Parts: sequence; structure tokens; C-alpha cells
Amino acid sequence: MRSNLLNKILIVIPAVLIPLIYSKSTVDPVLLPKYLSFSIYMLFFLVVVSYYFLFVKNNREISIYKNNLFKFFLGYIIVSALSLFFSINYIDGIFEWTKLSLFFIFLVLSVFYFQKVENLVSDLCLAISCLSFLINGIGLYQFYQLVTHHKVSHYSTYLIDATFANRNLFAEILLLTLPFVLFGVFKFKGILRIICSLSLLSSLFLITSTLTRAVWVGLIVSSVLTLILYLFLRHRQENTSFLFHFRKVIFPIIIVLVSIMSAIFFYSRLDSEETFRKQISAISNINYGGANERIELWKKSFQIFKENPVAGVGLASWKIEVLKYNVGGTKPEDATTFYQYPHNDFVMVATEIGIIGLIFYLLIFAAIFYYIIVILKNTKTNEQFFYFLVFSGVVSFIVVSCFSFPKERIEQNIFLMFMFIPVMIKYHSIKNNGSKDKLINQNKTSGKWLFFLVVFLILIAFSIFIGLKRIKSDIHTLKALDAKRKNNWQKMIIQIDKAFSPYYIMDPMSTPLEWYRGTAYFNMGRHEEALRDFEKAYKINPYHVHILNNLGTCFELKNDHEKAINYFNKALLINQTFEDVILNLSASYFNAGAVDSAYQTIRKINQNTINERYNTSLSVIVHAKFKQIKIDIENEGLPSDLINQQKNWNSRKLKLSKLNNQEFTNLYNETMKLKMNDYLDNINWMIRIHNKSIKNSISIEEQIFIDSYFIIYNEII
Repeated sequence: MRSNLLNKILIVIPAVLIPLIYSKSTVDPVLLPKYLSFSIYMLFFLVVVSYYFLFVKNNREISIYKNNLFKFFLGYIIVSALSLFFSINYIDGIFEWTKLSLFFIFLVLSVFYFQKVENLVSDLCLAISCLSFLINGIGLYQFYQLVTHHKVSHYSTYLIDATFANRNLFAEILLLTLPFVLFGVFKFKGILRIICSLSLLSSLFLITSTLTRAVWVGLIVSSVLTLILYLFLRHRQENTSFLFHFRKVIFPIIIVLVSIMSAIFFYSRLDSEETFRKQISAISNINYGGANERIELWKKSFQIFKENPVAGVGLASWKIEVLKYNVGGTKPEDATTFYQYPHNDFVMVATEIGIIGLIFYLLIFAAIFYYIIVILKNTKTNEQFFYFLVFSGVVSFIVVSCFSFPKERIEQNIFLMFMFIPVMIKYHSIKNNGSKDKLINQNKTSGKWLFFLVVFLILIAFSIFIGLKRIKSDIHTLKALDAKRKNNWQKMIIQIDKAFSPYYIMDPMSTPLEWYRGTAYFNMGRHEEALRDFEKAYKINPYHVHILNNLGTCFELKNDHEKAINYFNKALLINQTFEDVILNLSASYFNAGAVDSAYQTIRKINQNTINERYNTSLSVIVHAKFKQIKIDIENEGLPSDLINQQKNWNSRKLKLSKLNNQEFTNLYNETMKLKMNDYLDNINWMIRIHNKSIKNSISIEEQIFIDSYFIIYNEII
């Protein structure tokens, strides 16, 4: 019998310690630190498994690895690896692939090691319940701090994140730990039951209070489907009424509902019931807030998928490719937010590794559900409880995956694997019960397994290497960001130089490191060096609006108006409301002598903007536009397109409809000649006419004509 202490250590490290890891030294305080910690743990786990395989002489059920779920998972990893050949961002793609490999190796080693551990389920539930108790304590303390130091609101609840750096990720973890905690409530005794009960109540309170809609939906859907499955199986197995079995679960249902309603009541006393109404409404209203934004992201993702349906665009490439489809209707319109995920793991898989990869990914979940059903049909009532809870946990993961990105996070996948492991072991036990060939002598398979152990060792060692390199780069990137906030450009260059690595070329917001250094050089007046860095950054992320904007600016400073205008227009194709780009493009047109293009461009900016450059640029360009109109009129050389536009002017249709084209053009020329000099002497007057033209949704030429006609003839057109 293996050491109980070693068993507990192998469970406690990933179930308790790794989820608690948090670092303020990295840009993302959790992902890389937990990735590196998990990689190191996997090396330790591999050593333990190798020891037992090589030196402990007893037969093991190696046939468990013929399990279809392993095949689907391996197929998913192979397809993901192949997608790297198509990736525009293969560096981050390799990092993502190593994460997938680590989870697969964790599953393989765990099934091998724990298949003979009798108390696996109890040990898992105890460890995860302890984690839940700890993070709930942190979450409740943060909630207390929120109540005492801030105004409670939907926005301020983002301060409740425990050790997960994000409120939504924290709520997801609480949801995924619920099956293990609930098992402890009903199966443990004494102090352990009290701990599990407190964890359950506080988890429900925090899930409710953090206002995470995806987790709400996950909790509701998983609970309903699990209840339906329970009633259906009981009805089939015992041939009794649904109502009879429903009575058995009514008490826990009441406890859950009372806990949630109490949380709503308590929260509403601190904030408002209206907050919950809005959150609930947002779940069903796709035109509201985050739901609408997710729909927009999925639409853009579908465009990516249509271009590469079979192979996808490559791991970690969605965050770059999505930008070329315009950011309209999403947060990136503010030019400070850049989505890294489409908030749907299945959409992410389809776009990045194609339809074949998506099929393998879905088959993994289909297999685990099939195994759970087989287990529930072939076990006694007192054994079934845990597997019903696992069913609810996997459903929760899938539902949350439809609105978030748990696939990308370390601890979420660890808990998913902890749901898979006992199911796979139990299913294999049932499937092979009574089989004479279920035990395979170790000697007959040692060569094959030594090969796999060596491959696993290489992958884990590479993961540790990648983790060390990336975490070092992330630390220096954070220092560079701090220097950027303080306008300390020299320090920013030093830190970015230290952050450079073949294994880390972009920060977690998908901004290339060269862009940061280029920005520092530009602010130091070293424009040639800045241009070289911006061009390097462009090759890494060709759809990043700031890179395109900065490239345009550098070329404009070199008086290369054509290239500048080209880059500014590329940026506007991605973000049509980015005011800095609009102002820069209008300036380039103006400097190139294209006054009308400069004016039509600056008209795209909202008049209520607080951009400090707007008023200065507008005055110069509007004055030039009026001057151009005056010259055209004096030379009686009105552009043909303007004459054609006059046919549709409201002023002509409503009041001067009897005039033919030439007569109206003559009236326009005469009227404008009488007033243009007056306008040109008063910039405020020109600006007022410009603003009126925008308000009335008409051209500046028509607005000048209307105002002039009214002044001269004292008649409203």
C-alpha cells in the first residue's frame, strides 16, 4: 500500500497550493506563476510515478490507457500542435500547447498512480474543500473591506477576487469546487462537515454577490440537468414516481435557494435590488452590455473560422486575427482594451485549430458524460452521489466555457481533471470487472512506457524552461509599464531590453515588446530608432491600432505622406472611432495638400470630444476648407461632384426647386461670393457653421449656402 502521506501531498499541491499562488511582480499575477508551479509539480509527480513503475514490482491495469477519452485528448493535442504551422503567433502558441500537454500528462499520471488508492474521492473532496474554505475566507474578508471602505456596486465587486486576480475567475473556481464541497457536507463528519458546510454557504453567497452572470447560468443549468438525470435514473432503476424521488432532494434544494435568496437580500441592503434585476435581464437580453459584446466577438470569430475552417488560424492567434475584422461594438473601441479570448472556449477552439480540433474537444466531454452514465447505471445508490456531483461540475465547466475562458486557466483545468480522474478509474473498473486479461504484466509493456515517460520528461522540462523564461520577461515588462506611467523613457528601454526573449515577444495584452521600446524612443526624440521598432512590432501584430498609428506618425514626420496615410487608413479600418488616428490622418491629408480629405476626415470626430488636439486642428482645417471653397467659387470651377450633390440638397428641393441646375449653381456662386470674406475673417463663425452642418447632417457647402442665403435675403430656406 502506498504511503498515505505521499498520496495526500500529490493531491494537496495541485488542489490547494497552486490555486493560492499569486504574484504582484508579473503583469498577470496568476497565470505564469501558477503555470510554472504546476510544471515543477508535474516533474515531481513524474519522478514518483516513474519510481513506482520501475521499482515497485506489482501488476497494474495498463489497459486503462485504451480508454477513448485518452485517445480524444491526444488527438486534440496533436491537432493543436499541427495548427502551430499556420499560426501568426507561434511563440504564444507553443506556450498554449505546453499547457494542454501538461494537463494531458497530469491526467495520464494521475489515472496510473491513483487507480489503486481506495480513498481517492474522499482525499480529493477534503483537499478541495480546504481550498474552498481558504479562498472563501479571503473573499469574505475582501467583501468586508469593500463594505467598509467603498460603495458597494457592480463595478466595485471586481475587488473581490481572492487569489485569482479577477472577480469572474474567482466565481468560476467557487462553482467548480462546489461538487467536492457538497460531497463533504453529506459524507464527512464533525469538524470536516462544519468546514464544508461553511464553505458551501459562503460560496453561494459570494457567487451571488460577485454578480458573475456566466457562473449564475452555470449553477442553474448544472443543478437542473443533474436533478433531471437523478430523477430519470431513479425512475428507470426503481420504477417509482418522479415525485417520490424529488422529495428526497427537496431539502438540499431549499438550503441552496435560501442561501442564494439571503445573499440577494443582504447585498440589496448594501447596493440595490435594481443591480440584480439588470444582471438577470442581461442574461436573456443579447442587446445589453456584455451579452451584446460577446455576440459581436462571436460574429467576428465566425468570419475568422470561415476563412480557415479546417486548420484554423493557429493556437494563440485569435487575439491578433480578430482585430482585422473591425472592433466596432466592443470595448477595444476605446483603444486601451484588447480582447485575448472570444469569451467562448468552443468558439476559440474552432477558430484557432479548426473543425477537427473542435470535434476532438467535444468528444472529450461526450466521453466523460458517457462514462458517468455507465457508472450511475452500474453502482449502488450510496456510491452514486459523488458521480452525480461530478456530472454537475462538468456541466458547470461547459456552461461557463460558453461565456468565458476557463480552458485557458491553470486551476480551472486542474479541477476539471480532478473530476475526470475518479470517473475514468471507476469506469475502467466496471468495464473490466471479471475480465481475465485486465492485468498486464509490467515487463511486457516496460519498453513502451519508458518511451512515454521520457517524452513526458522532455515536455515537462521544456514547460519549466518556458515558464522560467516567460516569467522573467513578464517581471521586466511590468517594470517597463511602471516606467511608462512615470514617463521614465530610459528606464523603460532598459526593462524592455531585459524582457526580450525568443519565448516572450508580446505582453499579455497582445502588444509587442518592440512597440513599448519604440514608444520610449519616440518620446525621447529618437524617431529613426522608434520607426525601426514599430516596423518590427508591425510584423508581430499587424492589426494593432497603436502600432499602425505610430508608424503613420513616424512616416508623417519624414514627410512621407503617402505611407503615413496608408497606415492611418489601416488603423481606421480596425477602429473607426480612434480619435488620435482620425486627427493624425486629417493632418497628413492637410500636409499633403488634400484639404477636402482632411476636412471630411476630421468631421468623423464627435463634437463633444475632450481631445486637446481637436479644437486646434479643427480651426486650421476648417479655415483651409472655407478658403478652398472661396477659391473654387471665384474661379467658377466648382467640382463636378459638388454640382451633382446640389441636386439632392434640401435647400434646393424645398424652396428653390424651380431652378434648373445652372440657375441654382449661379445662385450658389453669387450668394457665397457675398459672404465668404466675412466668414474668413471670423474663425468662430466658421466653426459654428461647421458644427451646424454636422448637426443637420448636411455638407459644409450646403450649410454655408443656407446661412448666407438667410443673411442676404432674410429668408429661411
